[in-house]
Amino acid sequence: MALFSGLIQGNRNTTDTIRAFADFYASHCRVHAVIEQELDSRGKQMPASGLIQELVHGHGLNHKLALSYLLTFVRHARAEITLTTNHDVTLSSNRRFEGDL
Repeated sequence: MALFSGLIQGNRNTTDTIRAFADFYASHCRVHAVIEQELDSRGKQMPASGLIQELVHGHGLNHKLALSYLLTFVRHARAEITLTTNHDVTLSSNRRFEGDL
């Protein structure tokens, strides 16, 4: 929870500690290297679901861990995720995420 709170939500109570750890970890992370290789082999774009499936079935991570690595990769690499029109991403209030304003 602290990882998500600090990295994704920008919680000031955890941000500095988590970000310092994540930046160090991400620059030495074998899973991030795998993600980069997968993206490189596909012209720098691929569905997140396909990448997660590759991490789960091709590299032995469980689904939650694969998703966590994907989110830290996006944050560290300043990458972008494009949501499809029929996505299932919801906010903590259980409302559907409509995109950046």
